[in-house]
Amino acid sequence: MSLACKLCIRSLSLPTYPNRPLSKLSSWVGPLKGCAKVKIRVENLSDRVTGEILKDAFSDFGEVTHVEVQEEQNNKIGILKMRYNQDAKAAINIINGSPLEGNLVKVFPIYEKRRPKRSRSKR
Repeated sequence: MSLACKLCIRSLSLPTYPNRPLSKLSSWVGPLKGCAKVKIRVENLSDRVTGEILKDAFSDFGEVTHVEVQEEQNNKIGILKMRYNQDAKAAINIINGSPLEGNLVKVFPIYEKRRPKRSRSKR
């Protein structure tokens, strides 16, 4: 676990146990993979929602690094990137099903597909 992740976990108000290693506490906030940027998809946005409104709603939970609002099959969706996994997880859990500019929004994490590593043949 990186130092940045340890600092992230310590900044949360989690119960601390002297016999429990810090890596076990990460189960409270979910898996932390190097505190990489996390993508979030927000569906069922009203026509009044802009990128700035979406950024304001999610910035209460942590640093938002990218916001994009798109039309997709007569539905307006938002794509966000947040700096830390635990911030994104908290935002997803709390904002999902909440009203935003008149509509109840659906919030999902976007998991990127990893390409399988190519095996190198020995020469």
